[in-house]
Amino acid sequence: MRRRGTSPTVFLVAWALFVGCDLPWVKADDDLEKHLAALQSQVANHSLGLEKRGQLVLEMAATLDRAAQSASTAQERRKRWTEAITLIDRFDSENQGHSQANQFRFQSAVYLWARGRLWADQQELTPGDREARNSAIENLDVAISRFRALNGALRAEDKVLAQNVRFRLAQALADRARLDPDDSEEQRSRLREAEQVLGKPIDEPALVGFASLLRAEVLAKLGDEKGATTALESAEKATPPPPPEAILEAKIGIATAGKRFDQAVKAIESSTIGATGKALLTLRVRLNQRARLAPGSARSEVEKALFQAVRPLQGSSNTEARLALLDLARGIKEPDDTQDPSAWDILAEAAIAAGDLARASALNTKGAERADAVGQPEKAAALRLRAGASLFQAGKFLEADAILTRVADDRQGGASRAKAGLLRIMARARALATKLPEASQSAYTAALEAQIRDFPTDSSANEARWLLGKYRLATSKSAEAQALWAEIPHSDPHWLDARLAIAELRQEALDTQRMNNDRTLVRQRYTEARSFLNESYTQCQNDSQRAAINLALVRLELTPEVGQAEEARRLCESIQRSASQAEQRDRARRFHLVAIAALNHFLEAEQAARSELKLSHPADLLETARLLDLVASESSSDLKVRRFGLINRLLLAGILEHPEELSRAQLGEAKLRQTRAWLFIGDEARSRASITAEWGTPPSLDDRILRDMADTYIRLSAFDLAAEVQRLRSRQAVTGSPAWFESRYGVALAQYRAGKNREAAKLIDATAILHPELGGGDLRDKFVHLRERLNPEQ
Repeated sequence: MRRRGTSPTVFLVAWALFVGCDLPWVKADDDLEKHLAALQSQVANHSLGLEKRGQLVLEMAATLDRAAQSASTAQERRKRWTEAITLIDRFDSENQGHSQANQFRFQSAVYLWARGRLWADQQELTPGDREARNSAIENLDVAISRFRALNGALRAEDKVLAQNVRFRLAQALADRARLDPDDSEEQRSRLREAEQVLGKPIDEPALVGFASLLRAEVLAKLGDEKGATTALESAEKATPPPPPEAILEAKIGIATAGKRFDQAVKAIESSTIGATGKALLTLRVRLNQRARLAPGSARSEVEKALFQAVRPLQGSSNTEARLALLDLARGIKEPDDTQDPSAWDILAEAAIAAGDLARASALNTKGAERADAVGQPEKAAALRLRAGASLFQAGKFLEADAILTRVADDRQGGASRAKAGLLRIMARARALATKLPEASQSAYTAALEAQIRDFPTDSSANEARWLLGKYRLATSKSAEAQALWAEIPHSDPHWLDARLAIAELRQEALDTQRMNNDRTLVRQRYTEARSFLNESYTQCQNDSQRAAINLALVRLELTPEVGQAEEARRLCESIQRSASQAEQRDRARRFHLVAIAALNHFLEAEQAARSELKLSHPADLLETARLLDLVASESSSDLKVRRFGLINRLLLAGILEHPEELSRAQLGEAKLRQTRAWLFIGDEARSRASITAEWGTPPSLDDRILRDMADTYIRLSAFDLAAEVQRLRSRQAVTGSPAWFESRYGVALAQYRAGKNREAAKLIDATAILHPELGGGDLRDKFVHLRERLNPEQ
């Protein structure tokens, strides 16, 4: 139930008087535009009489009005009314003095009023919307000006039109008065003018009931209870009468103005309107009653009744609920000390509706203090949680943190504790992201750890495990990250993400272990990764999860030397047949290309590559090119390297035809892999040319990219550049890790190839002093072999 007075069902009362009611209802936008275009072509036909063309213009305007009233958004409604106004005004100005000029100007003013009222409705629901308020005032003022001009210009024989004009003028004045400060002289002046306009007889049957109802509302606001009651009685006797809801609202307005509050409430309770409408009207009556009482027991009882009335509207998103909350926010600053703690909560929700989050937090905090005073600790915690949430929403993350910490640490806080702990994590994360001086990484991780420790079985603990695992990984603590993610149960939404993240880390660990080529450890890493994925598969709850795990298993089986390409091929074909998600089927198809190439089915792989260029996005194909590069670079067969290079050259040529679809890093990697593809097929000249023309800084600091870049420089005898890239790898790798040892070896090898034996020897000796094992496995043998070939005296 909106505070808008007369029902909007009278929008086209005047229109029906001029052109009838048998116009087609045009629904679809395409049909609407075709219908309007057909009418416009007739309007442009000057062989038709001016009156006929005018009727067609009015018909177009009516069509636009019906489209506006059936539109799903306020923006679309305003657009259609604007089109109708423009259409009418243009015809009127181009044909001044035509016989239907008054009807045209009236109808244009009606649409202006409708547009202004729509803006006023928006402003009522969002009081801080200055654009809506200003637009409402502008449209209503123009409509009033036009109605006034018509009212003074009509002749006596234009009785029906004159009554319509007077009614619409009074209605526009009443709507405009609602935008003035309450009880201001401007408001009363507009209401007095509206009453004077309505004081002249209106006997048009379609208007009598609405005009009498509007007069009753205006008189009630002006304090003329007797006149308002008489006007309301006339409205009820009219045929047809206004809607029952409008009659009820007017009755309540009159009773409230006469301070008969209990009578008004009884009328609401005995009515047939919906529960939300009853709650809204009851709240307004009680707010009016409270405003007339001094602090004391009587006002406390009224206050209790109004909070009781609005309680059913809490949490509702409908219009009546929002209007009630806005009225409540304007009407009461704070409940008195006798109220239940929930009164502060309701008023805080009202403050949120009004956009005052700081006030909402303060109210909930005071409500929590009231709950503490009456021995309701769980209620107090719930209110403090809401107070913290309001501060969080307002961007006051540190203030929210303080309140939320109190709730999370409160042993009597009940279910609110875990929620407060999770919101505290979010507050500290946002404080870090916005670089607040008091924020710290240690406080953030402490909140995550506390959530896991204090609420281990709550779903919020799994969220904390996921976030803390990401942080541990970012700080190079992969084992801790995996341990945290492994604790996330398969019933949690993060379970699959956690499992795939662990699988990716184990794949990286396997790839890293392969750098030193300790075959025992490499096989062990592979077996552990495969066992983990098989275990995860048994816990999957649907086909989508099973396909995701199998894709990770395919990637594992495509690992050179230890993986089983035949098993990867079989899994890819199975996923393509059974996966429900197109993205999973597509990735399996691209993996299948790599698998069949690894199985030496090169012709089939080349055909698949040509197909993929038409089916896949360039960024997705880059993963395929990366895998093909990996297998090629580690193959001992020159024929296999060449065939892989040919397939990759084909793919990369297609990828680089669409550079606009790649990020800067992706484009850089694609160019790197194209250079390597030329190398693999033996075209060293084109490889060198591509480096000169395309390369600059590394496309990414990812270790795999840097490793391939250094390898490319070595293959092309650009030893100093290779050494520089390997130094970059060494600086960003964890000291003592396989990547660190391999990059140190890479520097020494590049120096040796460049003839810098002394520097290479010093580097190997320094590495051996700190780490005698030199990375172990084949990598240690490489260090030793290289050191033996160096002559430190040179």
